[in-house]
Amino acid sequence: YYTLGCDLQFGLSCNNLALVYFDGLGVTKDDDMARSLFQKGCDLSDSEACHNLYISLEEGVGGPADPTAAITAKTRACELGREASCGG
Repeated sequence: YYTLGCDLQFGLSCNNLALVYFDGLGVTKDDDMARSLFQKGCDLSDSEACHNLYISLEEGVGGPADPTAAITAKTRACELGREASCGG
């Protein structure tokens, strides 16, 4: 259902599907796919996806670390209401 929801442009579904790949829950663990899905969810204005994208970009999970893009994702998460992403 997460795949269907993500295909239908629901950001939260993309975030949840990304977590499935990130944790390898019933699928082969795939950090690249998780990061891509976090990006899609963030592009669809899901605050959790933006926060998780921030972490992936900051730590270099699923691709090279990109501190500039990480800050952009963190800022977007904050703007979308994820308070834990705001500040320091």
